[in-house]
Amino acid sequence: MDRRLARRHRAEWAAALCVIASMAGLFLMVQPKMSSAEAGPVLATLLTDLRPEDSQRTTVELSGKVTRSASAIDVLEVLGASREEASAALEALRDAGFIERKPLPPGTSVTGFFEEQAEPDTRWPLVSVSVRPDPRASFMVTRQPDGAFAPARLNARIRLSQKFVSGAVTTSLPETIRLHGGSADVSDLFARPVPTARSTGVALPGDRYELVYMAREDEHGHDLGMEDLLFAGFTGPGRTEGWYRFTPADTGVTDFYRADGLSYSQLLARYPIGRVRINSGFGKRTHPVSGEQLLHKGIDFGVPEGSEVLAAGDGVIGAMAWGDGYGKYVRIHHPDGYETVYAHLKGYKSGLKPGQTVRRGDMIGFVGDTGTATGAHLHYEIRRNGRVFDPMKLEFPANRNLQDTPEIMQAFREQMARIDMTRGRYEPAQAASAPAPGIRAKSP
Repeated sequence: MDRRLARRHRAEWAAALCVIASMAGLFLMVQPKMSSAEAGPVLATLLTDLRPEDSQRTTVELSGKVTRSASAIDVLEVLGASREEASAALEALRDAGFIERKPLPPGTSVTGFFEEQAEPDTRWPLVSVSVRPDPRASFMVTRQPDGAFAPARLNARIRLSQKFVSGAVTTSLPETIRLHGGSADVSDLFARPVPTARSTGVALPGDRYELVYMAREDEHGHDLGMEDLLFAGFTGPGRTEGWYRFTPADTGVTDFYRADGLSYSQLLARYPIGRVRINSGFGKRTHPVSGEQLLHKGIDFGVPEGSEVLAAGDGVIGAMAWGDGYGKYVRIHHPDGYETVYAHLKGYKSGLKPGQTVRRGDMIGFVGDTGTATGAHLHYEIRRNGRVFDPMKLEFPANRNLQDTPEIMQAFREQMARIDMTRGRYEPAQAASAPAPGIRAKSP
């Protein structure tokens, strides 16, 4: 072998090794460095890409409302769920105590979430169901891998904001309050006349009204109705009335008061058991048992046996006894010589006794048919200084005048000033539109 060729081969190998080393060094210098934080998304992307295509689900949301003729199950069936799926989902909500076993009330929102399928003419599987019987909360059940539905409560985040609204009365002041989300017990308070030196105290169609109230809103700004009515008033030809919400510190009982401190609530309620059917009114009648022509000294309200009977006003229990014809009865003494009598009771509230002070709305007994009665009902009487009066016609005095307690009246004036500041910020012509036709509204 020629030694000169050997030396040449060694030189070529050395040159080749130098080239390889240079390329390796260059590769190491230009290769980007990947931190552990950057490695995660790459791995996640790879894992995502490796998932089977059929697990990429598209969910479709469909909603409906319960009506008098369509139950929640019916709604879900119309939306596309099978009756078995709908029944299982709602049963899970009932078992969790989120909804009652009786039918949901009309107007309840029901939403079904379905897994969209590519195959035509196939029923889409029900993934979850949302039921919203209350604006403040909704309930949801979601299908688990084993096919069962797991319930959960979804609470809406509620915030309160003070609102001022004004406009023209189209029907009545109580209906106007209800249109803004006011409860029936508040709106009905303004359904009766309040005689004053200037007016009848009743808003008429076409009168201008003003309301100030605390409004509930969810996290999306949706109006959820009225929390507390703070002021209600109206202005018409020769008639101006306004009432402010106030809670006197000495009693803790909330009521509405005029600017002069006179309360809106009457001393006594005409309906101590709520707005129910009247079986027999006040006056002369043929007695249903004896057949004689006698003076019926009160009002008979037709309500089921066992219904709660409430005190018609603040007072002191004068008697709890058995009376001829009256059966078991309660008599309450009220201010200014007034008394109320509640007869034919099935029984008394546990712990109630003569001499005990009660407040308006306190439960005192239960409807029955004791004494001379042809069936369960409440006999209700109002007396003053021993004389009986027709509860439906008697003009009651106001429950309270705050001017009798100067320190309470001063606190009321301060409350009134705060409400008037809200009223004074807005001119009716500048108010924004509100839910009801002909109503103008604006929020602070």
